Amino acid sequence: MTQKIFIDDGNDPRLNDFRDLSTADRRPDRPGGRGLVIAEGTVVVERLLRSRYPVRALLGVERRIRELAGELARADVPAYVTSAETMADVVGFQLNRGVLAVADRPLPPSVEDVVSGARVLAVLEGVGDHENLGALFRNASALGVDGVLLGAGCSDPLYRRSVRVSMGHVLRVPFATFDVWPGGLDMLRERGFQVAALTPRRDSVSLRSLRGTAAGRVALLLGSEGPGLSEEALAASDVIVSIPMVSGVDSLNVATVKVAELIGYGRVVQIARQMGLGNNIQPTPAVALGAYEMTPVEVAAGYTTFATIGTRAEPEFLKRVVGADGRMLEEIEPQTRAALDPRVAYLTTSVMKDVLNRGTGAAVRQKGFTLPAAGKTGTSRDGWFAGFTTDLVCVIWIGFDDNRDLGLAGGVAAAPVWADFMIRATALPAYHDAKDFTMPAGVQAVMIDPETMELATPNCPTTRSEFYVAGSAPTQLCELHGGRLATAGSWLSHIFGGGQKTPQQVGADGRIGSGQAGPDAPADANGAANVNGANGAEGEAGQKKKNALQKIFGIFGGKKKDPDKAKPPPEKGDSP
Repeated sequence: MTQKIFIDDGNDPRLNDFRDLSTADRRPDRPGGRGLVIAEGTVVVERLLRSRYPVRALLGVERRIRELAGELARADVPAYVTSAETMADVVGFQLNRGVLAVADRPLPPSVEDVVSGARVLAVLEGVGDHENLGALFRNASALGVDGVLLGAGCSDPLYRRSVRVSMGHVLRVPFATFDVWPGGLDMLRERGFQVAALTPRRDSVSLRSLRGTAAGRVALLLGSEGPGLSEEALAASDVIVSIPMVSGVDSLNVATVKVAELIGYGRVVQIARQMGLGNNIQPTPAVALGAYEMTPVEVAAGYTTFATIGTRAEPEFLKRVVGADGRMLEEIEPQTRAALDPRVAYLTTSVMKDVLNRGTGAAVRQKGFTLPAAGKTGTSRDGWFAGFTTDLVCVIWIGFDDNRDLGLAGGVAAAPVWADFMIRATALPAYHDAKDFTMPAGVQAVMIDPETMELATPNCPTTRSEFYVAGSAPTQLCELHGGRLATAGSWLSHIFGGGQKTPQQVGADGRIGSGQAGPDAPADANGAANVNGANGAEGEAGQKKKNALQKIFGIFGGKKKDPDKAKPPPEKGDSP
């Protein structure tokens, strides 16, 4: 039975296994590494105690050690009890989860050990991000995968961050590393496995069609989030498959970060602060993924900017003060201010409408909320849903006050609660008349083919209306379904430049017109009439026509200066 040992001196040598965890959990063959397996939080520590890994000791605050009493009654390891402050001094950072455990690494199983008796395997190549690797192990455990095999370029599954993100499932799912890659896949075929490579390539077949070999054994080959699988790995597979998805709902965090990098993290932060989203947000890649902490009130106030298509309403906690005799003593007037270009606010709201209609917030519609609305899910250690109609903003946060992992996505935990509240709230007279969001001037709706993102033709099997800042819409007809170029250059050359000729006019209704401007011609991103390139080479002699990305990002400022007066631009990421 475990004995609790109280320690108040951070220099006590018995705590050395927990000291400086940024290096102590490195593999034994790395400088400064001791190869320890480190578990954080009660859930992961419980799984470590039940695993095959020999636990050396625990360290935690008394409340967390007490929560593990059931598991510790069956263990024979020291449990060191200390304060949160002492823990932070020892491990080198503030630990919110309140308990740690360290274990030795046993001899790893061989590939043969993992393959033996398995029916479904996950085979990974190039997964070098520890958090992605941990998430893969967690999903593998949830989906009943029997084992994980690591190919070239994979990080260490027992690194502390991988163990934490996997919620300890990396300690439960057996894994091994190929000595030869991708030649090791031949061994799987010899053992009766069909090797299926997952990739979004157009020549892939649906995963639903995959039946495995006669023995029902399948090895699913997965690559990294960025480049995906190597050509060598794809060539070594038996079949190339993809997971069917509704177009436009896949989440590409890498692309999001790249866009933020392109326009500058400092400008992203500038817009966030302009919307009042908090001074703690800094110009780092994490800002593109919403990684900075905020309160529900801060989020709700920021989202009023989208609900009103550009105007922020400041939070007010009192609406009016009424005396005992019924006299109005004071009435608080709403404080509002312009915070965002209406065109940008509308385009963002349009994207968030899709979140409810066919994205991660689809549970809202499934619960029966049918009014025009938009919103966004959020998932970290907790679950969020922030959504709004034209009349009402509501933010739902579900989580633990000690930062424990909720273990549920925002779309699963928070979105249904939001839907229940909004169904009741919009039944009230003040909120029941929600209208669809009004498209402001300077935005155009264009019919596109969602597969090619080019202008739809009559032959396109699927079309949808998409919104753009006027002048930044695609101008090329869908080539995949019998279209022809609407410009002399391709759509990519339209975005990135490249000497294109004057394009045919795309009207606000999405139709290709003659280029004749009327009094209601849509404005471009700079507010001028967008008529047959009149603001391009013909409109300003000697100045190149702005491409689509420049037009969109030009909304946030940064007009071109005379070359002889221009100053060197600040480096990307400078804070405003």
